Amino acid sequence: MHTVTKITNVDVSTFDEIYNGDKERISTAIGYDDLDRLRAFFTQEDGDYIFQVTDSSNQIMAYIMGEPNMQDGIIRIVHMITRSSDTIANFVEPSANLMKSLGFSEVHFCVKVGGSSYNFCRNNLNRNDIYSHIGETIHTEDGYTDIKLNIL
Repeated sequence: MHTVTKITNVDVSTFDEIYNGDKERISTAIGYDDLDRLRAFFTQEDGDYIFQVTDSSNQIMAYIMGEPNMQDGIIRIVHMITRSSDTIANFVEPSANLMKSLGFSEVHFCVKVGGSSYNFCRNNLNRNDIYSHIGETIHTEDGYTDIKLNIL
C-alpha cells in the first residue's frame, strides 16, 4: 500500500521524470501534451493542496493537486500525475483517510468525460467501502465533469 502526505512543494525533477516516463498516457488523460503547463499547476502558490504518494520503498509514485473548500468540507481534485495507470488503486484508502483527517467529507474529481478516469471515479474508485457516488456536474464547455464522492 502507498502512503499519501500533504506537502508544500513538488520535486520538479521527479515531477518531470514521472511525466516523461508515461507521457502518452498522461497527455491523453488530461487532454493536452504540455509538461510546463501541467507543472505550473503544481508549483504556483495559490492556496491549493498538494499531495505526494510514495510506495513502500519511498519512491514518489504520484502528485495530486486539489482545491480545498473547508467551509463545505469538500476537496476538488483537479490535477494528478502518476507513474502508471495502476498507481491510483494503491492509494485509494490512504488518500481517503488523509482527506478525512484534514476535515473533508467529500472529494470531487475533475475528469475528462469518457476518459480513462471517468468510469473509475463514477464507480467509487472501485472501493464502495470507502466512497459513495453523490452525483456529477458537467462542464459542457470543456468536456470535463466533477464526479462527486462522499467519503464513508
